[in-house]
Amino acid sequence: NKVRYMLKHDMGSDGDFEFRRDELAMMKGVEASEVSDEAVVASYESWVAEGGSMREYLRLGQLVLFLGNTLFVHGQVIGNQFRCCPGGDEQWSVRVVP
Repeated sequence: NKVRYMLKHDMGSDGDFEFRRDELAMMKGVEASEVSDEAVVASYESWVAEGGSMREYLRLGQLVLFLGNTLFVHGQVIGNQFRCCPGGDEQWSVRVVP
C-alpha cells in the first residue's frame, strides 16, 4: 500500500508499518495478525488529521532554528539558492556533519 511504500522509500523507515501493527495489537490486547492493513493506515492518518498529535506537533513546533549564524534542522537542506553553494546551478547539500 501507499503508506508502506512511503515509509520505506521516502522516509527511510522500512519496517515501521509492521512495527505500528505490533503497537496497535499490543494496545488492543490482540495478536498482530488481527490488526488489518487498513487499521494501520487509519492510525497513521489519525496522526495527521485535524487534532492529531503529529499535526499539532507540526503546527506548534519549531522545525528550523537559526542560532547565531548556524541553521539547525531535522534532516538536511537541499537546494541551489545558497550563497555558499559550490557548482552554481547544481543541487547541493551538506553530506557530512563536522
